[in-house]
Amino acid sequence: MKIGELLDVNTTYDIYDFGESYYVKLFEERYDRGKIISEFEKSIYINSVFNNCPKGKEVVELDDRTGIVYKKEVGETFLYLMEESDISIDYEAERFAFIHAEMHKTKCDTLIDQKSFFTNHINICEDITDDEKQKLKVLLNELPTGENLCHGNYHLNNVLLNDKEYKILNIGSAYKGHPMSDVAKACIILDVPRYLSDASQLLQEELIKIRIKFMTLYLDYYQKCAPFDEDLCIKFYKLAAVVRLNEKIENEKEWLLNVIRN
Repeated sequence: MKIGELLDVNTTYDIYDFGESYYVKLFEERYDRGKIISEFEKSIYINSVFNNCPKGKEVVELDDRTGIVYKKEVGETFLYLMEESDISIDYEAERFAFIHAEMHKTKCDTLIDQKSFFTNHINICEDITDDEKQKLKVLLNELPTGENLCHGNYHLNNVLLNDKEYKILNIGSAYKGHPMSDVAKACIILDVPRYLSDASQLLQEELIKIRIKFMTLYLDYYQKCAPFDEDLCIKFYKLAAVVRLNEKIENEKEWLLNVIRN
């Protein structure tokens, strides 16, 4: 089967139509094939314990690129809804928190554990010194772990919603651990400065205010849905910054290094 219309473009993969009922998440040629296989296998396992996650159908090779075929789901992401609709940030933040807390109620046993997940990210990080890596590992060893399902990259564009259900997308970074480690990563993504090209300074400042407001509301609502430890979340924040740093997103490096080093 040939790929169809290009649906979405991301930093490491593109999404294309793949027949009436499926889409293919097609990764860049340079992307580690082992990670793609891992994501496919994770999708099958996670779907067996938490069915609000798309299940991969097969791994395919197309035009010298490797991809995962998923069933199409009906809905819109939080990001789309917030950009396109005149809705309440309060309402969306409550739903965003509820869905994250529900995922954290799931126990899992076959995913990579929290310590290994963060240790791997610390070891491969090219932007911090060996001394900084050692300090981060000491911090990691002091923090509690767990058997809870953690997404690893929970953000506004990774949750698909419709009137009846939701689906949490892109679970390639999932691991088992303490929920606060996952909440910290969600906060990093909301907190990190990002800028729209050609937008005025006034608009940039307004967008920052909106993200901060959303993050505050998200944390308030999360506490109503599940156990929350603010001090623990703050400690995990540095480790989450390393994970984000390894994603090598343009214009974020200096801000993330400042988080890690202070």
